[in-house]
Amino acid sequence: MGTRLLVFVVLCGAFASTGRTASHPQIPIWNARSIEGACARALSNARAQVAVLEKLPLPQAAAGRVFRSWDRLQILLEDTQGPVEVLTNMSPDPATRAAGEACLLKINEFSTELLQNEGIYARFQRAAPADNIDRKLNQDVVEAFEDTGVALPPEKRARMKAILQRLVDKADGDIGRAQHGIVYIDEIDKLKAADNPRQGNSGESVQHALLKIMEGSQVKLGGAQYIDTTNILFICGGAFAGIEKIIESRIGHKGVGFGADIRRSEEKELGAILGRVLPEDLLKFGLIPEFVGRLPVIGAVSSLDKEALVRILVEPKNALVKQYRKFFEFDGVELEFADDALEAVAEQALLRGTGARGLRAILEEVLLNVMYDLPSRTDVGKCVIDRDVVLEKVNPTLVPRSDKPEQTRPRRAAS
Repeated sequence: MGTRLLVFVVLCGAFASTGRTASHPQIPIWNARSIEGACARALSNARAQVAVLEKLPLPQAAAGRVFRSWDRLQILLEDTQGPVEVLTNMSPDPATRAAGEACLLKINEFSTELLQNEGIYARFQRAAPADNIDRKLNQDVVEAFEDTGVALPPEKRARMKAILQRLVDKADGDIGRAQHGIVYIDEIDKLKAADNPRQGNSGESVQHALLKIMEGSQVKLGGAQYIDTTNILFICGGAFAGIEKIIESRIGHKGVGFGADIRRSEEKELGAILGRVLPEDLLKFGLIPEFVGRLPVIGAVSSLDKEALVRILVEPKNALVKQYRKFFEFDGVELEFADDALEAVAEQALLRGTGARGLRAILEEVLLNVMYDLPSRTDVGKCVIDRDVVLEKVNPTLVPRSDKPEQTRPRRAAS
């Protein structure tokens, strides 16, 4: 404890006596005003260095000039960021700490914009390194740029930002609330890397672009608006068709020979197989290691059974059965589904392999004729759908009204 206290006193004494840091003596920083001035000068010089980088000749930029300009740019930022971080963490003055945090935020925003600069990215892409050291540096910088999605077409980059912009819109423009929100990205399996290199790697590049918003960083939305994605929960889902074969090959399920599982694919319990998925299976499927690493929790859901499909038909707030009952009420007719009719609809959805998405199509087939017939009739008070109506396509039972209406109902206009 005494050693740590001594180090703190020595550092504070250095700031108080000389006004300069030991590691960066060229930058006088000791209070809020000096931090603001140093930050403004550093960013101004950094932007000037960016302009120098952008003017280097193409198509084959000289690697030495590119690397020297890049090094000067990084040194400019580090020479300010290092002392400011130390002072921000150690200063007892709230104004100094606030100025330091604001300066660090500006530097982070500038670094984010820097890695999205297409001009600098193009020069590193076309630089011709002279040795292995320069080649490794060039590769690292190009990968850092590509992680931000700069290699994507403009429309795809706009979609990446649109994900977070929609989250902000759902939070009524409150960035603070949006920074603690939840983002669900569906059909993530469609972004797998191409099996054949000739097919391109657009899916892989989109994964790299998503990494930037998922890894916890400052992302620019537009104008001077930034959002910190550190505390945003990202959930990615997809069908991952074919991954069950990768899992079976790993766990040792044979397709031939003694003891082989000769059941057809539709007879196997897919949910039990998917429940044994591991990150290595996702890598073989086509997701890149960095993307899988950003999603540490993997879960699998079981296929919908008949009981679940029946519940989907009747329980949700906007359930299909409730919708069709409302449609029939417009014509003054009560719609009734027998329990076996709902089970028959669920069985048809399972038989077709369409799941919950196919329920509406089945109900449309069952009710299409009667929905066109009822608006022209005033003697029907109730329509009953049973199992035979669903499976055999027979006409539903129409129950006449117990009392005739005093006046003819207005005929519904055809849509």
